[in-house]
Amino acid sequence: MLPAAHLGKLARRARSNVARFRARATTVCFGATSAETRVQLAHITTGLLNTWTEFSRAYYLSCLLRPKRSKGGIVTVTFSGKRFEDAIAAVMQRFKPYIYNAGRWSRRDEPAWHDLATFVPACTALGCSNLADIQAAVSVPTKVFQDLPVFRNFFCHRNQSTMEACARIALTHYGIVAPHPCEMLKASAVRRPAPLLIDWIDDMDTVVEWLCE
Repeated sequence: MLPAAHLGKLARRARSNVARFRARATTVCFGATSAETRVQLAHITTGLLNTWTEFSRAYYLSCLLRPKRSKGGIVTVTFSGKRFEDAIAAVMQRFKPYIYNAGRWSRRDEPAWHDLATFVPACTALGCSNLADIQAAVSVPTKVFQDLPVFRNFFCHRNQSTMEACARIALTHYGIVAPHPCEMLKASAVRRPAPLLIDWIDDMDTVVEWLCE
C-alpha cells in the first residue's frame, strides 16, 4: 500500500481489502469447521494483519505529503525531513537504533508497524497536526491490534506455545473456551452477537475510517 496525498484514497484502499476479508470471514465463520475452513481462517487472519501493517506505514509516510483529510482539512507535520527515506530513518533511529547506527537497513528491518506502540509514537514524533484525532481513533475499545498478531503467529508457527497464547487471550479477554484457535475465531465473545474474527474486522475498518477523516 503506497502513501497518498489524500487520506480518503488511502482509506478506500485499506477498507476495500478489509471488506473482502469480511466477506470471506462471514462465509467461513458460520459454516462447519473443516481442513479447508482452517486454511481460509489462516489466510484471512494473516491478510488482515498485513493490511493493517501496510496501511499504518503508508499513513505515516502520507503525512509528509500534507495530505487532505476525507472530511476536510490538511495534515501538516513539524518534522524537518522532506523525503520518505528521512521519515523511515527517524523511526529506525527511535525503534531500531542498533540497526540505524550500522548505516544500512532494509524494509524487513523496520519496526513492527502493526503495533500501536510503533504507529502512534511515530506519528507523534512527526508532529502530526491531527495527532489528537489519531489518538482518539486508536483508543476505541478493541484489542484487535494487540490480539490479532497472536493468532497470526499461531498460523505461522503452529506449535503448543502459540496455541496456548491464543487460548489465554480467548479466555481472558473474550470469555471464549475452544479447543483450537480456529474455533476461537469463529466463537462469539461474551455479550457479543458476532464471531470474534468478524468483530475484529469491523473494529479495524472503523479505526481506518476514523484515522482518515
